[in-house]
Amino acid sequence: MMNKLSSLSLLVALSTTLLAQDGELPSIKAFQVDGATKPLIDGSLSDVCWEQAEVTAGFWTADGSRQVERSARVQIAYDDEHVYIAMWCPLDDGDGNHLAQVVLDPMLEHQREFGLAEDFTKRFYTRRNPCLFRFAVDPDNRRKSDLVGAPWYRVPWRSATYRGNGYWTAELVIPVASLAYFEPIAPKDHPEIVWTDKWGVNFGYGETRWIANLNEKKQTIPLRKYNPLVNQAGYPLRYGLATGFAIDPTPHRWLYGLDSITEDQRIGSRVIGDVQVVLTVSNFTEKQRRILVRAEQVMGDGTTNGSPYTIAVEHEIGNQGENTGYGHYWRHSSLKLPVTTPGPHPTLISIIDADTGAVLSHRAILIDAVQVGYGLWDRSYYMQEPKAQLTLYTDAVVERGKTVQCDLRLRGDDEILHRVIGVWDNQNRARVWFDMESLPHGDYVVTATVKGQPFHPFHVPLRKVPPKPGAVQYTDRGVLLRDGKPFFPIGYYYVKNHLRSDPEFRTQYAEAGFTSYILEWMGPAGYVETSKTMSEHGLYPIISMQKFGYEVTQYDDRGEYSWDSLLHGRFPMVRRAVHMVTNMASEHILLWYSRDEPNENMYNMVKGYQKIVREIDPYHPIYVPLATPSLFPVYRDAIDIAGPYCYPNFPGGDVSIGGERVAKAKREMPGRPVMPVVQTFVPIDYSTGNPTAGMRQPNRAELRCMVFHSIVNGATGIIYFSYFHGGNQEEVYPETWANSVELAGHVRALAPVILSEPQTDFSIETDGREGIQARLFKHEDSLYIIAVNHEEPPQHGVTFTLRTVPDGMLQTQAAQVMFEERQAQVTEGSWSDDFETYAVHVYKLDVTTKKPH
Repeated sequence: MMNKLSSLSLLVALSTTLLAQDGELPSIKAFQVDGATKPLIDGSLSDVCWEQAEVTAGFWTADGSRQVERSARVQIAYDDEHVYIAMWCPLDDGDGNHLAQVVLDPMLEHQREFGLAEDFTKRFYTRRNPCLFRFAVDPDNRRKSDLVGAPWYRVPWRSATYRGNGYWTAELVIPVASLAYFEPIAPKDHPEIVWTDKWGVNFGYGETRWIANLNEKKQTIPLRKYNPLVNQAGYPLRYGLATGFAIDPTPHRWLYGLDSITEDQRIGSRVIGDVQVVLTVSNFTEKQRRILVRAEQVMGDGTTNGSPYTIAVEHEIGNQGENTGYGHYWRHSSLKLPVTTPGPHPTLISIIDADTGAVLSHRAILIDAVQVGYGLWDRSYYMQEPKAQLTLYTDAVVERGKTVQCDLRLRGDDEILHRVIGVWDNQNRARVWFDMESLPHGDYVVTATVKGQPFHPFHVPLRKVPPKPGAVQYTDRGVLLRDGKPFFPIGYYYVKNHLRSDPEFRTQYAEAGFTSYILEWMGPAGYVETSKTMSEHGLYPIISMQKFGYEVTQYDDRGEYSWDSLLHGRFPMVRRAVHMVTNMASEHILLWYSRDEPNENMYNMVKGYQKIVREIDPYHPIYVPLATPSLFPVYRDAIDIAGPYCYPNFPGGDVSIGGERVAKAKREMPGRPVMPVVQTFVPIDYSTGNPTAGMRQPNRAELRCMVFHSIVNGATGIIYFSYFHGGNQEEVYPETWANSVELAGHVRALAPVILSEPQTDFSIETDGREGIQARLFKHEDSLYIIAVNHEEPPQHGVTFTLRTVPDGMLQTQAAQVMFEERQAQVTEGSWSDDFETYAVHVYKLDVTTKKPH
């Protein structure tokens, strides 16, 4: 047993450690175990492997002034799946610190150029701090573990302890999957094979350490050379080596692209209900694998025992090195966790081999501060509005009383300026109002405390700014307001060159009904000049910050996504450009456009751009197109307006995906305007540079269906991609151009209807046909019903019926079918009509608001 170590072995261990403080750092050789020598984890250290494994001792006081007389002793063993640690610890009679600690640095972070300092050359969606793992246990087998900078980071491991006469012993078994924290390196996103035969290691017992924080000259290491966070967290700054490891890292090389990730691996706040965790799983294991991605809540004892959920999805993922084509080696993974309690939720994500059940990788995350509810203002910010309406929402699973207390404060101040009590209705909503006329300009916050949830208030920011021409707000219904008036943006990508160079085309574009365009691939000066010119025609740009000329796009061109480029390159450049455009052309622009198609890993950049714009130009919201629907809830707090992609690809594509994605965005990003990006292009075959053979542009019916199906599901703007794609659309695809011009005119005619207040007095019913969706609007003295057949089979004799229409209110016996020069006969509030493939019909019926005598 280890407490009966020979004096010779102990002398060798002490000599090695003494040598380390004078120069070369000490090392300890790990012992490889097999089925016969694998230790039984009972804490007694009576196993064969501990009789044979190398021993190290000679612990120092933390300040390095001396070696302790009764030193702790350590041994290491391993197999393909686990690392085993044995510790013998002296036990005095006092109540001193008896915590035994193991700190592992399997990726030799302490030897990197930056030492233990933050590494700003890392990509801005990875961890800047070093990956040092700490596992600690006391004589009563009370355990804890963490990752430097993330005290909540808990991964699976086990331990057992044994008390002897004047000593105690511990055995720790740590899955290698719990240490598989691989991250990409620039420029190709390939993780290094970082597990060699040597790992960094240090041990601690009480106030003593195997290696003190001294350099080769026995001087205390200055903290300026290291991240102070390491020292503050109680981690050693000096490491020795554990040698002899023969663990194959290949099966464990999985890369996690977690949503909303920051340098400390926290995932932003969520609301009780289905909390969605989104990640991209990349396979760098050099072979095709079928895996399960599993999520479990980490409980108070550090295990997942008793987790209220175990959610898993299955994927089959190849490897980048297999030359299997773009997208084959990674998969988007979305896990909806049924979180029903507020507060922080440590969660364990595991990657499991679906065929063998072997756990390949663990990653701990923190779902930070799950809220009991959220709030939406009736304006995104306020100027001269006399009142501000706040609607609060909770999930049905929340245990709550009848009321909610709302306290208004200046941001950063404790003084309550105004208190309002709201009452929940039967739809889990509460509505309160605040007087804005007497409120000075500034940033405020309302703290909402739900009765019965006193320890989990949530905060809703509020901003009031001076009036300014060209100001763009949006309502909690997702309607954009320009200078206080409803505004429906409709426009194209890649049209600005033609608008700039051809005045006749510019006039035609505006007169057709287009109101906006994407302004990209220019410097700030060009943005200013173009915005001023186009605004004379009622055309207002959506300005791309990603395409602020070469100053910003150079980083994307060379694949530079480091923290350094973000903090010292992209952000300062974007800040200067936003300042210039805002100072010179604020009243001529519509929206900012922070990033095209951001993935899970780009949250830090998109959120940073949002902060810059809100600081410099609070008058114009941020638009972000999203290609992956699972990211809608992820980016809710980093953007103002969502642009779900609607690219079915023709022929044969699912035309209804536009409406479905708009509906999903409205559900998962409540209160945000949704402006889908609709396909008007043929995909390019990049091997030839020509349009892909066999594919075509959408025809008239398909294009109209995509647009109106999106509007029926809540879209309040439409953007087409794109005018220039293999040539000017007017010249190369004149039929598509004619169809989009016609649509722009129809949408312009209906814009006041689409943006009108939601109708509660009337409703429309269909006869339940699959593929038919309709929505009713009321504007002035007319009802409008937009009906869409969003599936390919024709539908004949579809019946529509108006409900809750008082007698005498309907003023017509026929519904005008707009844009078709025909009518549909109405009998007792009902009519029938035929729908061909992807057909759209817009019905107008006159009503009176006067009550009948």
